[in-house]
Amino acid sequence: MNCVKPSLATAEQLIRARFDKHFGDRYRIDSIVGSSFSRKEREANYITVYLSPGGPPLDHRETNEFDIRIKEEMANLDIHDWPAIAFATRDRGAS
Repeated sequence: MNCVKPSLATAEQLIRARFDKHFGDRYRIDSIVGSSFSRKEREANYITVYLSPGGPPLDHRETNEFDIRIKEEMANLDIHDWPAIAFATRDRGAS
């Protein structure tokens, strides 16, 4: 991920470090894309975790639990502008 925002970089590091432990070997990260934008005079952070094709369908409860754990770890690091995390499967046919 090409980002200079410390909270996005920290979130990416945590996601990469905790992903296999949480999800096992069912999924592989293809890439992580982070961004920030202004909304109602506040900055919002957003990360999409693109997964390689071939894994089982994602369980919303499982991804939600992972998101909560990442945010808890960021709060423990005194980082409170954590990103929303979304998961998507990377389509190999797309560019």
